[in-house]
Amino acid sequence: MVLRKEEIVGIVVLASIILGLVAPIVAYSMAKSAEIPETMFQFPFIGKLKYETSETFNVSEEFEIVLDVSSGGVEILESEKENEIKVEIYEFPMFFMLFTGPKTKKYKCYRLSFHNNTFYVDIANHLVKIYIPTKLIKKISGAISSGGFRVDINAANIEVCNIKVTGGGVELNLRELGNSIIGINVYGGGFSGELSYGNYVGEAKIDIHVSGGGGKIDIENMDAKVKVNAAISGGGSTVEINGVEVLSLGGTSETKTYVDEGFDKAAKKLLLSIDVSGGGFQIGIRK
Repeated sequence: MVLRKEEIVGIVVLASIILGLVAPIVAYSMAKSAEIPETMFQFPFIGKLKYETSETFNVSEEFEIVLDVSSGGVEILESEKENEIKVEIYEFPMFFMLFTGPKTKKYKCYRLSFHNNTFYVDIANHLVKIYIPTKLIKKISGAISSGGFRVDINAANIEVCNIKVTGGGVELNLRELGNSIIGINVYGGGFSGELSYGNYVGEAKIDIHVSGGGGKIDIENMDAKVKVNAAISGGGSTVEINGVEVLSLGGTSETKTYVDEGFDKAAKKLLLSIDVSGGGFQIGIRK
């Protein structure tokens, strides 16, 4: 079997996690079907980062962010200014430069651009912190290969957050969400999240797909009716609502559904779909 580059670096990331050298940290066990993964994230990478440069962009209308990150990491935070995006760029830790080969060492790069109300971030072998005006951000999407993604913002204006990570991890801390769509796709890594919802009418959706990993998410959505579709292949997982376990999955392959009474006619809904292969998840919902 021939491993792809992102799979190799993903293995390096996980190996480094075991040694305590780097984060995101994703540790999970599949020895027993009832075991749940433990997920812990620290971002950015452990150790002192070397600041390289920064750039600012003025915004006056709603915008979206599109990410393309290879062997690096992105952290999205709240800006202190209402109409400015600020990006801080840091050098990739030298530990990981050892594993990306001479070509990527020589050609490490970053490209930032803003047009048609879309902010494009193209990063290789760097870590970036992006400070955004949260009242104007509408959508966040992108792909992270061999690295990590973290967002910690007031998300009242967010309609879509859709992230794919290969060989790394995702950490979400989103507050005051409305009837938004949250998508997490992780291949060879894990996720961690705290999602809280404000008042809204309609259906909010969370869609999680993980292959070769796992994670944990805590959700607060007061007075919402909840539906959970959960599937697992080779691992163990649980879903709790208000501290009471409503779903437990384990074994080679299992699919289960939980539905609140009155879900179909409710004014405020939360639809959660989880599909994990070769790992596990733990979901806690308070409503």
